[in-house]
Amino acid sequence: MTYFSKLPLTSYELSSKTSVVRDITRRAAFSKASSPYENLYELYTISDGETPESVGVKFYDSAFYHWVILLFNEIHNPYFDWPVDQITLDYFCQKKYGRDTDGEFLMIKVRHYELANLVVGDIVPFVSGFPWVPPTVPVDAQGNVIQLAYPVTFYDYEQGINDAKRVIKIMSPEILGDFIREYEKAVNV
Repeated sequence: MTYFSKLPLTSYELSSKTSVVRDITRRAAFSKASSPYENLYELYTISDGETPESVGVKFYDSAFYHWVILLFNEIHNPYFDWPVDQITLDYFCQKKYGRDTDGEFLMIKVRHYELANLVVGDIVPFVSGFPWVPPTVPVDAQGNVIQLAYPVTFYDYEQGINDAKRVIKIMSPEILGDFIREYEKAVNV
């Protein structure tokens, strides 16, 4: 069964011509109430080069169930919502951010600053504007200066978004059959 094959048929009229097509506006989604049940799924980290189909083979012995992985993780567009490999990410960033007038890639420029995790109990006064220097520079037990804020480049930012897409939930294979039956009922109401 593919994702679209179980959607009900509907008709529409265009230019006085009636066509019968799958009702792609019909949608089924997982209830938020099922999210806390960790026995329904396991977390999985997608490696470079893996596709929904290859993950389907790995967990369900069939690429045919790639749509279950996408649906279960609310991935609506696998071209944009699935993580890309390093080469594709590099190319994407080069194209998106381009170069400056000196020919240097803008993706390596600082996008923003993030505060480092501070130890509970440290009080750091807020001073508007960057760069800023706290009245006393905090140091760790070895006397090393603790960095309060660190730069995040455009590339780092895009890498973080891509890495966040790598962790997905894999539905337990034991409930796959039950899920498919329930899905068929839900979309064929």
